[in-house]
This record gives sequence, C-alpha cells and structure tokens, in this order.
Amino acid sequence: MLPSIPILFLLAIILSSTIAAPAPGAFNPSTTIPDITIQQLLAAAPTICTAVTEECHPAVDAIKEINTAFAHYRLKTLGQKAALLGLMTLESGNFTYNVNHFPGRPGQGTKAMLMFPHIYDYALSQPALRVEVLRISNGTALNVTIDNTDKIPVADQKAIRALVLPEKYTYAAAMWYLWNKCQASMVMKLAEGGFEAFREYIRDCIDAGDVTSGSDRLKRWCSAVKAMKPEGMGMPEQCS
Repeated sequence: MLPSIPILFLLAIILSSTIAAPAPGAFNPSTTIPDITIQQLLAAAPTICTAVTEECHPAVDAIKEINTAFAHYRLKTLGQKAALLGLMTLESGNFTYNVNHFPGRPGQGTKAMLMFPHIYDYALSQPALRVEVLRISNGTALNVTIDNTDKIPVADQKAIRALVLPEKYTYAAAMWYLWNKCQASMVMKLAEGGFEAFREYIRDCIDAGDVTSGSDRLKRWCSAVKAMKPEGMGMPEQCS
C-alpha cells in the first residue's frame, strides 16, 4: 500500500513552482533522477560488500530493491535519493550488515539500521507481516518506545526484526521511515533543500546529531550526490 501524501507535501509542490530555477551547471537537488545504475551504486559505495552472505547483498542484488523502493515511495529527486542512499551505505557498512553488531542491539536492523520501536511499527505496517507480528505480540499491537524496548523479550525482538530483513523490506525501510516518522514536510525539503535539508533530516528526523564538515555522514552524502548527479552539474559547496 502506498503512503498517503500529506497536505503539507501538496502545498509545497504548489509553492515550489514559484521558486527560481538554479543557474545552469549549479547543484540542483530537485533534478529528477531515473533508476540508479549499478555503476552509480558502485561509485557511491566503492567498497560495497561482494561476498554473498545472509546479510550482504552485492550491488547487482541491492540495486533492484533500492530502485523498487524509491519508486514505491515516490522519491524521484537527486536530493531525496542522495539522502537515503547516503544514509543506507553508512548505516549498513556499504550493505555488509543487516543487523546491528556494534554494540549488538538485538532488535535493531535493516539497511537503515532502524531501532526496534521503528522495526516493530514497520513490520506491523506491512500487510503480509502483520499477522505474524501480532502472533509474536500475543495478539495485541504494542506501543513500543525506546523507553520500554527492554521489557520486550529479546527473542521476540529478534523474531520481529527477522521479518523485515529479506531484501524486499530491508531496502525499503529508509523510505518507509522518511514517510512515516519524519515531519510531513521533510519529503519535499529533501527534494529541494540541498545540504541544509539533508542536515535537518539527519539531525531532526534520524536524531543522529549534526552533519559536520569532514564527517562520515557528509562524505557519504557527497559520494551519493556525485554518483547520481547529471554530467555537467556542479557539486554542493559543502562537498568541496
């Protein structure tokens, strides 16, 4: 089921038509980007894992699911795709990991490394998984938070996390989170706001602190932008 489009998002689309277009050759996060190619993914994540394991998904497998998830959640622009691709490559160690190993939280996982409260909500929101989530939860949909996660048995956390680790779900977790856990305006902000929008996304939506000069998060975002931007388009000044 596709997410409903918030009213703020629709208003932003209308207002965006009045914004002046960037100068030719300037970085433009609102540029529509078609399906990402394997070459672009390898450019964004040159050390992507190659050994096929339970957690590792090499580029040829990853790219299909990433593009499917972008299309499903109607994310089309350079700003949106760079933000989410940069997030996933960092959180998963270039797609090497599907669960948290450091420090080893039992309920944390997916290529976006969602914390267990979000894992629970994500799994519960998927029609094909809802019945099993409710079975594990003794027939009741739980209100899971960071504060009460430790009251849920570790075995149950792992069992629910396992439901969203297959490729169909793990690559779509970041996209689902953007639509369902961020402010409604964040989808459009990423489409048009460049670095400052990405910074707000990481700080206020992901709750991962500020994106500072030279940080790994900035490097990953810059790599994703560079890999996907059209030839002739400049890079953001923060990436220089």
